[in-house]
Amino acid sequence: MVFSIRAISCPFKQISLWLLPSNPRIMKKLIIIIIAITSSSLILQSSDDSNPQLDSLKNALNNANHDTTCVNILLEIVENIYDDNVWPEYNRQALDIAEKNIPHSKGVVLLFFKKAKADALNNIGYIHVLQGNPDKALEYYLQGLEIQKEINDKQGIAYSLSNIGVIYYNQGNPDKALENFLQSLETRKEINDKEGIAQSLNNIGFIYNNQGNPDKALEYYLQSLEIKKEINDKQGIAYSLNNIGAIYNNQGNPDKALEYFLQGLEIQKEINDKQGIATSLNNIGNIYYDQGNPDKVYPVERDSLFNRALEYYLQSLEIGKEINDKQRIAYVLNSIGRVYLERKDYTAATDYCTRSLFIAEELGYPENIMRSAGSLHKIYKAMAKKAKKQGLWEYGERYATAIEYNELYTQMRDTVHNNAMSKAIGKVEGKFEFKMALKEREQREKEQELKKAKETSRRNNLQNVAIAMGLFVLITVIIFLGNLVLPGWLVNALSFIPFVLLFEFITEIIEPWTEAFTGNQPVYEVLINTAVVLLIFPIQYIFEKKLRERLYRAKKKRAVARIGNPRKRRKGSSSSSSS
Repeated sequence: MVFSIRAISCPFKQISLWLLPSNPRIMKKLIIIIIAITSSSLILQSSDDSNPQLDSLKNALNNANHDTTCVNILLEIVENIYDDNVWPEYNRQALDIAEKNIPHSKGVVLLFFKKAKADALNNIGYIHVLQGNPDKALEYYLQGLEIQKEINDKQGIAYSLSNIGVIYYNQGNPDKALENFLQSLETRKEINDKEGIAQSLNNIGFIYNNQGNPDKALEYYLQSLEIKKEINDKQGIAYSLNNIGAIYNNQGNPDKALEYFLQGLEIQKEINDKQGIATSLNNIGNIYYDQGNPDKVYPVERDSLFNRALEYYLQSLEIGKEINDKQRIAYVLNSIGRVYLERKDYTAATDYCTRSLFIAEELGYPENIMRSAGSLHKIYKAMAKKAKKQGLWEYGERYATAIEYNELYTQMRDTVHNNAMSKAIGKVEGKFEFKMALKEREQREKEQELKKAKETSRRNNLQNVAIAMGLFVLITVIIFLGNLVLPGWLVNALSFIPFVLLFEFITEIIEPWTEAFTGNQPVYEVLINTAVVLLIFPIQYIFEKKLRERLYRAKKKRAVARIGNPRKRRKGSSSSSSS
């Protein structure tokens, strides 16, 4: 069974898959009645009225002066109202304001209003899901997804993909549903959206459970629960507890299943999640229904267990009508029909299960049709046996009707649980795992390349520093040599070589920018190198001029010294001769 849930932290509604326990021997039925609900403007959830945060938001909305502020507050109010009959009006206001501002907005403001429009469209899709209009819901989800891709809103893209996946699953296309769930999971991992990751893991687990792989489903459910506990997502924790309880119930461990269901129900009552409460009540009713199996208990105890099951089913049905959740109403009425079938009250059972099938066909959900048709097959088969035993003429007619429903059940079962579908799901998963492995390998290669580039850059930096220090030392030595008398060819070399090295050093440093700017075009590289030469040339000219002047002064000083020294030598020789 699939139904819609809401995302607390996301700025719009999301739907998710939540497994309801099923008896593998008895097909659960769907229902029929759709009750009109009073106008959302007149209905307000009592807990919402007493919610300080919601009261604060409503006051802020009354005092808001700008459309951006109004939209922000309206969407926040949408997320803080759990009554699905109330929040759509606030959502409509947000959509109207966003559409009004988009044509004349620019830049960041335009992105804001486009995102708000996508969020509001998603919320409308959610309402259509509750009202049993999956095609219309898909239309709105796809509109929102298109806008989210346009503005690169990854969180919005992930939620829309998840919602679209739920629609595809309900329409009997689990492989396409899984494809959307896996894409959603990948996107959420990219942005580290833990709440979203947990929700995607839950949905993927649901697919595997309904395709007959409860062990793998439980693996995903437990991963989802761990993340939800980490981020203290109470609503999400309750959903995971119910899914895990459903696995244990189907594996023949009702006591452990009931433990999980009751934990989930307690949390849902705490946060007043009516949709979640309705499902938990139905799940608990299923536990008592399964325990009333005639092979397990005495007739008196069996009747008591069925009464307890009906008690929980009726509570769930009442809430389903209150929030106008067609799928919820259908599922619970089917559950009630099963109880009457076991009690051999075929008139009541037929009524409930026929209405269930009507709603299932209206929704167009193959799995729900399968369950309803399976129950009606059993009802008419039982009535045919009773008529035959009593010798009534209705025997043949009822048996023929039972065969018709069995054919419909078989057709829907093949649609939902055929081998080709399982292979398709395996192919989708394999494709995703290959894609993820390829992505991880590319990531590792990028990391290695980055590490190698850093090492190369570090080595080049060290070399550049060494070259710069060498040039400094060389020029210092040359300046020192300016105190000596040097031949002309050596002066030319000393004034030329350092600047050749300086040219090479500069071109080496600017090479990355040169390549990026010129695109490795030789003509442009030559022009840039010429510009470097023209910059260096005046410096080289001044340096050579100063060096020659220094050498000239040193040479002149040496010449003056030679003129003075011979006199001293002659004076010395005179004195020597005299003596």
